[in-house]
Amino acid sequence: MLSTAIEIGDDIMKVKDLISKLSQLDPNLEVYCYEEGPVAIQGTNPGPFDLVDVSSVPVLISRDPKTNKVNFKFEGEVPGSRQYAIIGITPDF
Repeated sequence: MLSTAIEIGDDIMKVKDLISKLSQLDPNLEVYCYEEGPVAIQGTNPGPFDLVDVSSVPVLISRDPKTNKVNFKFEGEVPGSRQYAIIGITPDF
């Protein structure tokens, strides 16, 4: 059987880095992960994600009544927005 090893670079976030970044945020914020790319299709195996950013940002969260899909809008401080802790993720590492 042919096997290929993948080199994981030094830029992958470590536990100590994640803890450090999260400890700088308000401990009472709700936490969400956010990925701008396409989401895995239901029924397929999920792939690994790299953590690329941890931040506190104002987000306007809504749910589409037709599709029941949750929408995040990053438009700054606007009526109805709240601060959330956002962990940015990417499947491309």
